[in-house]
Amino acid sequence: MMKAFVVQYTDRETRERVFDGPVFGTEEEAMEAQRKLEEKGHFDVIVESENDIQLDRE
Repeated sequence: MMKAFVVQYTDRETRERVFDGPVFGTEEEAMEAQRKLEEKGHFDVIVESENDIQLDRE
C-alpha cells in the first residue's frame, strides 16, 4: 500500500484551516512543502500521513 502525506495549515489571510492541502508520495516532499508554506507565513503547518488521518476518523 502506498503511503501519502497531506500538508495541512491555517491560511494566513483568511485564517481558515486547510485540511485538504497538497498531497505527496514521500515524507521528504511533504516536509519541503511544509517549509515553503511556513516561509509564506501560513500558521500551524503540519504533515500527516493519510493512514493517520484515516485512523482519526475511525
